[in-house]
Amino acid sequence: MGTRLTVQNIGSKHLQEVSMGRVKDWLIEMEEDALEMTEKEWCAKYGADLIKVYEDARKEAEDENT
Repeated sequence: MGTRLTVQNIGSKHLQEVSMGRVKDWLIEMEEDALEMTEKEWCAKYGADLIKVYEDARKEAEDENT
């Protein structure tokens, strides 16, 4: 398993957009979307600065299928 995105490494810019109580739900949504969206679509929705979430979710899904 890769490094999980945490409150400490998300960055203050994005934390302002999401209340602290909803961070976990937001991360789950990003991971689910990573499996259904192209990288370009995902980055348009969440921003390229959070691409590690996309990459980790795709890699984890790939690892589970092998």
